[in-house]
Amino acid sequence: MQIKVLQIMVVFFLLMLVAGCAPKATPAPLPAAKPRPSATPAPGGGELCLTLEPAGAGYRVFESMIVLLVLENGFDRTVTVNGRLLLNDPVVPDSERDIVFILLGPDGTELPFQRDVDAIAPQEEDFVSLAPGERLEREYDLSQSSEVMHAGVYVVLAMYENLDDGSEFGLQAWTGRLESNQLEIELAPSEPIPTTR
Repeated sequence: MQIKVLQIMVVFFLLMLVAGCAPKATPAPLPAAKPRPSATPAPGGGELCLTLEPAGAGYRVFESMIVLLVLENGFDRTVTVNGRLLLNDPVVPDSERDIVFILLGPDGTELPFQRDVDAIAPQEEDFVSLAPGERLEREYDLSQSSEVMHAGVYVVLAMYENLDDGSEFGLQAWTGRLESNQLEIELAPSEPIPTTR
C-alpha cells in the first residue's frame, strides 16, 4: 500500500513538471543599498540640505565669481549646526575648515584651490540653532582662490563637513558631511578695453 502511494506521488510530481506547474525556486532578495553616511540620523526624518546658487546676473573673466552657499534645515525639529562655514584649503586639518570647493574648468580638469586661513577648532559662538526650514547663507568669491582666467563653462561643487558636536560646550550639534548640487557657471570673455584715438 505504501509503495502504491509513493508511486502515485512520483507520477503526480512528474505530471506537474511536464505541465510546467512545478514550484519555482524563489530568487534570493538583492541586498539593500547602503545609504551614504551624510548626516547624523534624526528622529522624525528630514535632512540638512546644502545648495549652491549663482550670486550674480552674469560672470566675466577677470571679474569676481561670487556664489551663494545655503545650508537649510529640512528636519522637523530644531538642529544645532556649526555655522562658522569657514572656507579653507582642502589640505588643512578637518578642525580648521568647514567648507571646501571643487572647481572644474571648461576643459573638465580640476583647478587648484588655494586658501590659507589660520584657524582653530569651532568655538561656542560658532554653533547656531536652525529652526525647521531656517537657513544659513554665505557668499564666497571663488576667483580669489582659483585660477579662473578663461571664458567657458565652469562646474562648482561645495562640501560641508562638521566633526565637532560641541559637546565641550554642552551642545549636541549635527555632525557629518554634505555635498551640494553641481552649479554650472558660464564665464563670458572680459569686456574689451576702449581705445583712445
